[in-house]
Amino acid sequence: AQQKSVVDECLRCEEGGYRELDLTLIRHVASPFTGKKKTVRWVAEDLQWTGGDMMRLATDSMMSSLREDQTGCKFEPATLMGGKKAMDVATKYFPSLVRQLTDGKDDIDRSDALVVIGDMEVVAPASFVSKGKRNSPITSNASDDDGLWND
Repeated sequence: AQQKSVVDECLRCEEGGYRELDLTLIRHVASPFTGKKKTVRWVAEDLQWTGGDMMRLATDSMMSSLREDQTGCKFEPATLMGGKKAMDVATKYFPSLVRQLTDGKDDIDRSDALVVIGDMEVVAPASFVSKGKRNSPITSNASDDDGLWND
């Protein structure tokens, strides 16, 4: 996620109560012709981050759920972990990201690390969720050959 600058200084709060950001979703898909993996990216723009550390994200914070005809993202937090427990979870599920952030060093202070777990709803364009064939989006009963859609 990339934080955008907040135009109105009144919205800045020392606990980070309101921010705006763009969230990049990444998918690795195999080419139907060569089998080589390629990276597909989609950016959910202008998400509103509220709630400080208990991060709530929404394309439109006034909507209770996303409309099927409008791309966007909504995240409702359920659990917040901090410090060592957060780093253990992050290392288990995102080892390359943790290596990149810590530069491979074990002596990094991890006391301010946070992991937020919750439910995310994403409505993405068909070009992001298609399996390589034009105009053939993944449906709920489609096979998941690459395993990326399993929770």
